[in-house]
Amino acid sequence: MKNVIRIAIETTDINLDCDAPAINVGKGPAKPYHVGYHLYDALCAPIIKKDSNGKSFADFNDIEWRLAESIKSNKDYTKWKMKLKENVISHFDNELTADDIKWTYSRIKKMRAIGMWRAFNIGGMNHCKNIKITGKYTLEFVLNRPNEFFPRYLCFATGAIIDSKEASKYTTSQDPFALSFLSKNACGFGPWKIIKWNKNILELRPRINGITKIPIDSIIYKSAVSRKKALKMFENKEVDILAGLYPDEALKMQKIKNMTMLKSKTNHSFLELNKNIKPFNDQALRQLVQVNIDRKKIVKNCYFGFAEEQKSIFQPNSPEYNEDSFNKLNKSITHKIIKNTDKKESVILAVSSSKESLRIGQEIKSFFLNFGLQTTIKQISDLSENEVVNAYVRADCSHGICDKRYDIALDFAPPMGMPGRIFAVTRKSADFKKLMSTKFDKQKKLLEKLNYDILSEAETIPLAGHNYLILYKQNINKWIFTQDYLPMASLMWSAARYVLAPIR
Repeated sequence: MKNVIRIAIETTDINLDCDAPAINVGKGPAKPYHVGYHLYDALCAPIIKKDSNGKSFADFNDIEWRLAESIKSNKDYTKWKMKLKENVISHFDNELTADDIKWTYSRIKKMRAIGMWRAFNIGGMNHCKNIKITGKYTLEFVLNRPNEFFPRYLCFATGAIIDSKEASKYTTSQDPFALSFLSKNACGFGPWKIIKWNKNILELRPRINGITKIPIDSIIYKSAVSRKKALKMFENKEVDILAGLYPDEALKMQKIKNMTMLKSKTNHSFLELNKNIKPFNDQALRQLVQVNIDRKKIVKNCYFGFAEEQKSIFQPNSPEYNEDSFNKLNKSITHKIIKNTDKKESVILAVSSSKESLRIGQEIKSFFLNFGLQTTIKQISDLSENEVVNAYVRADCSHGICDKRYDIALDFAPPMGMPGRIFAVTRKSADFKKLMSTKFDKQKKLLEKLNYDILSEAETIPLAGHNYLILYKQNINKWIFTQDYLPMASLMWSAARYVLAPIR
């Protein structure tokens, strides 16, 4: 068959349901959400563009409508009227209607999982009764606060629109959310259908959904239990695409003929300092780390240039990213870095086992010598249960959308129990609630104040916005890099490096 594209993935043993109950949060391997976008289209999505350096990025100031035909707000952004596209057909030949939108978001609300936190807690959706159906293809969202950027919060895979007419047949008192059915069955409005699915492959082919025309015969995901195996499969021409490579892997694979690398601005990394124990219980010391750590050196020596400096709590790919608060903090610090000190103190720095993280660890170890800190680097996988460390590198933090409010919420006011950190930093839940209850035209000033306060507290040291690296064979159909292929487009804004087996 011509026009077949083969993609390596850690496992094809996946749950097709794009959201999960709260009891499952943080359990099991991270899910490659982009797979769900084959079966479930989004109401809207950001346009993928390129910056002046040729790097792809998702422009969340420029949203395209997909299942939705239009979304319009009132003057204060508290009410949003949506009109759906007509004649959009599900996997079960049911037409998309406003009932599907309300049923999907009612399910999300009742499951009280990540989808609810994103759309309701952060996005501003209110009770399900405030999602008002006004016609077969029209509805209105009444928010509990102004949100000028509400459409951004409709892009999440966790908000994938379900064919409610079919899924509701499988709800029971024991399974009110049709979890069993949706885990194994495609029940959305996406333009792909599953042809073959086992522990080795997941094969999808185009179907007519009334929107997307696909010039590709088949997408085949092939299971690779390790990153080493995935790279070997690429070398042996068993797969055409490797997504989410580390710099070392990308440079190695670049030597293969007829290969191209796509770079996008997606992830970012932090150094976290434990302020509850010495020596980082000293804010003055933490601030010195904040303003003096050599980010340029880290980008060059640790990421091999596949990154950019980050001097803000906000991701470098979030709209209106700037370094004003960092520069303000830098100017305000009168105490200077201590060099060649006779003071000796031991600290433990935890890093993941990737070569990238180990290089970052070595740079930080050398930098800490300026403060008389003798650093022992430990891999996170080698830490004993309840072992306390002084600092760690949070090397791979990817956000579901690019939005400053979501950046603050995910990193400093996340759902309780959400994985990602070795030790907790000071939560900003109260500050975030104050921010979100403020009139929208005044939020910009509060956002920057929060940014400054967190940088000044200096528990979290932003290091770099690093690139999401995708290698592909030059002869594949380039349609997969267009806006029409949402699974690939979504990797430009929402992808930690776990399409392939992650490195912990």
